[in-house]
This record gives sequence, structure tokens and C-alpha cells, in this order.
Amino acid sequence: MVDRVPEFAKLFSEDPIDLGSEAGLPTGYQAGHAFGKTYHAGMLTDEILQEDLHNMLLAYEALVNRCGTIPSDIMQEESGGKDIEETRRYILSRRIERSSKVRKAVLKAKQPICECCGLDPKLDYGYGGRTHNTPLEVHHAKPLRGLSEGETRRYRIPEDFTLLCPSCHRMIHKTEDPSNLSKLKQMLRFKIARDTSYFLP
Repeated sequence: MVDRVPEFAKLFSEDPIDLGSEAGLPTGYQAGHAFGKTYHAGMLTDEILQEDLHNMLLAYEALVNRCGTIPSDIMQEESGGKDIEETRRYILSRRIERSSKVRKAVLKAKQPICECCGLDPKLDYGYGGRTHNTPLEVHHAKPLRGLSEGETRRYRIPEDFTLLCPSCHRMIHKTEDPSNLSKLKQMLRFKIARDTSYFLP
């Protein structure tokens, strides 16, 4: 964590803390402590406390913007990213895609069919469950290129999202431009075989 926000860590101490208790909660706080500050009685002013709290909140915001506490090597392996900025954008996009609120809204607004290969879970697998549980994934198709750290953007549902089967979703994240559905459709080498005798019930 300290490596992810070094400009804030240097404002505080990385020394371990002792909360004087063997109980679970204090022990957990001690183990998870990355950096902080100890104050001596009578030496603390409102100004010092406000400045330290402000810097700690900025550190927390920076940590969240830099993908939280997920180890860098795991993030880069998952994203296939070449640098931390590319990895950060990928992780941010995945957070948006995994939001249950976004998923439900997109599935409510769109027909539950893969927008690349045409896989229809109801027709092709006999899926009969609830729409929001359909085995399709929500892909955030609005490019995050140029998104600066700490910058926020609004997205529109369903316009900024695409419904994809798991295979197409994985493939679109392996392309140079994960917002280009047309390019992924051009790469597609198979068709859903609904009409062949092999697929008779």
C-alpha cells in the first residue's frame, strides 16, 4: 500500500502501532496498519488534526484511484496491461461492469442476447431463470483512454454498455480497442448452430 501512495506515506510514520489490546478488532487494525501518526497529549491542535485528516483522505482517494490494495503484479497479469495507467483503466472498467446496479439496469434495457456472436441463453441453452441472472456479461464500451487519476465521468445506461457472452467479453478485452464491437464481430470465426440436427433436444 505504501508503494502505491508514496507521496502521502512520507507525510506519516510507517512504524507499527500498539493499541494495547489482544482483542480481534484492535489486533486487526494493528496488522493492517500501513502508515499513520501518533499524537502526544497537549501537543495536538485543530489545525494539525485537520491537515492530517485531509492528507489521509487524499491518500485514501489516491489509493482507490490506483486500484486499491490489489497487488500490482496480479492487476497487470489480469489486465494484460503494459503499464500502470493501462492497468488502472482496465480495473476501473471491470469495477463498473461488475456493479450489480449497472448489470440489472443494462439487462432490463437490452434484449438478453450476445451483441457480438448472437448467443441467446434462452434459445441456445434453454435458460429459464430471471433476466438479471442470465449468463451474459455487461461490458463497459465507453473508452476510458485519457481518464486522469481522480477524474470522474458519467456513463449512460444502456448506451455505454454492451451485452456479451463470457467468451466474447474475454476476447474484446484482449483487443487493442475494447470499445470496438464492430472489430470483434469481424474477428468472429464461428456462428451459433441452432438449425443443425446435432442440437436436437
